Amino acid sequence: MSMVQCSECGQQISSSAVTCPNCGRPRGHAAFAPEVVVVDQTSDDGGSGFFSVIVGLAGGVLFFAALLFLFGSSTSSTTGKNINVKIDKVEEPSEPHREVPTQRSGSNSK
Repeated sequence: MSMVQCSECGQQISSSAVTCPNCGRPRGHAAFAPEVVVVDQTSDDGGSGFFSVIVGLAGGVLFFAALLFLFGSSTSSTTGKNINVKIDKVEEPSEPHREVPTQRSGSNSK
């Protein structure tokens, strides 16, 4: 292991040292060069962003409709609902019901 001189403080440091233990200066600037990654964010597919927005909106509308269907309340109908009624007393009509004979047209009974 060889010794080299720090360019900042002049201290003798190991050639395998990454930074100077005395002043903290990096030994080799190339080892600490920040890595720059360039990401191309332009779209080459010709409008997939518009398609994604349309699909997202349609999915949201369908989801909302499904929630309304499952959890919506219908106030106009009693279909599927139980109605419990307790009847204590049945009142008889005040006059008895009489059958009224009806005449049929076209029939002569003698």
